[in-house]
Amino acid sequence: MLNYTILLCSLLLGFQMVATRVGDLDFSRVTVDVGAEPAAVVAVDLDQDNHKDLVVANQGDHTLSLLRGDGNGNFTPFPTDRIAAGENPADLAVGDFNEDNHVDLVVANHATNYLTILLGNGNGTLSPVPNSPLKVDITPHPHAIVAIDLDFDEHIDLVIDDREAGSLFVLKGRGDGSFKHDGTRIPVGGDPYRGMAVGDLNGDGRFDFVTPNDHAVAVVLDDGSGGFRSASGAPLRVSQPFAVELGDFNDDGFLDVIVGSIQSSVSIFSGHGAGGFIEAEGSPWQAGSGGKKIATGDLNGDGITDAAVCSYNSKQVSVLFGSSSKIELFSVTAGRNPWDVALSDLNEDGRNDLVIVNQGSHDLTIYLSR
Repeated sequence: MLNYTILLCSLLLGFQMVATRVGDLDFSRVTVDVGAEPAAVVAVDLDQDNHKDLVVANQGDHTLSLLRGDGNGNFTPFPTDRIAAGENPADLAVGDFNEDNHVDLVVANHATNYLTILLGNGNGTLSPVPNSPLKVDITPHPHAIVAIDLDFDEHIDLVIDDREAGSLFVLKGRGDGSFKHDGTRIPVGGDPYRGMAVGDLNGDGRFDFVTPNDHAVAVVLDDGSGGFRSASGAPLRVSQPFAVELGDFNDDGFLDVIVGSIQSSVSIFSGHGAGGFIEAEGSPWQAGSGGKKIATGDLNGDGITDAAVCSYNSKQVSVLFGSSSKIELFSVTAGRNPWDVALSDLNEDGRNDLVIVNQGSHDLTIYLSR
C-alpha cells in the first residue's frame, strides 16, 4: 500500500490543506466539521447553481448538515444549514419524488420504523412532505435505502432493508412525493440490514439486487414475472460481509460485485453478463478492518470503474483502481471511524473527488483531485 502526505503551508477556509498522493494521482486534503456522529453523505445540486453541494446525515443530533459548494471544492453552510432529519438518520437516498425537477431526499431513521421524506425547493432548502415521517412495516428498523424506478412507471420507488424478514421492502412512488406499499417484498435470505446494491446484472433491462448477509452475499435476479430468483453461483462466499457495490472493475462490459468485510478484506466477484460471478484474480485484498460503505466511480480518468471502501476501525479508506489486467489497492488517511464515502467531481476539473464521513471525529475528509 502507498500513502504519503506532504504538509502545505496554506489554509483554505480555516482548514489545513494537505497534499496527498494515491498511486499516480495527486489530491489536496481538507477537513470539514459537520454534526454529531455523521453516518451518510450525498453530493447533489440543492440550489440549482450547477455546483455540487453536500448533504450529511448526523445520527448523533438527528439532523442533516447542508453544505453549499462553489464549484472549486470549497464548502460553506447554507443559510439554513442544519435541518431536522428524524431520529437517528442512518442512510440517505436521492431522487425527484414529486417530479418538479428539484432534488429530494429520503432518510432511513435507524432505531425507528420511519422514513423522513424531504422535498427540495430548488434554493438549498428542504421541506417535509405532509405525511413525513412515514411509518414502514419492517423489522426491526431501516438501515439502508435506495431510490429507483423499480417498475418503470416513471415514478421513483423506495427499497428498504427488512432484516428480520430476510427481504427487501418496496414502497411504490406516486409521483407527488408520497409512497405506498402494495405488498411487494424481494426475498434475499439471511440478514440484509447492512446495505444493498442494485443494477442490471444479466442484461435483461430489469433491476437485480445484491445484499450482504451472514457470511455470504445474496444475488437475486428479476425473473420478469414479478418475482426474483437466486443467481447462478450465489450466494457469494465472503466472511462477514458488510458493504456491497457494483461496477465494471475489469473493463469487460459486465457489472462486477465488490464486497467490504468487517474482517479487513475487500473482495471482487467478476460478472459474466448472465447474472453469475467468479472471484477475481488477486481477490480478496487486505484492507483496514471494519469495512462499512463503498463508493464507485472513475477516480483516475482511465474510463474504468474504481472503488473506495471505508474501514471503520482503522482511520483509513482503501482505494481500488480498476484495471483490465491488474487491480491495485492503496490507502488514504481518514478521520476517526470512517463510515460512509462518496465520489463526485466537486471542483469541476473533470475528475471525481473523494468525500469521507468520519463518525468518530464528527467531520468530513475531502480529497480534491489536483
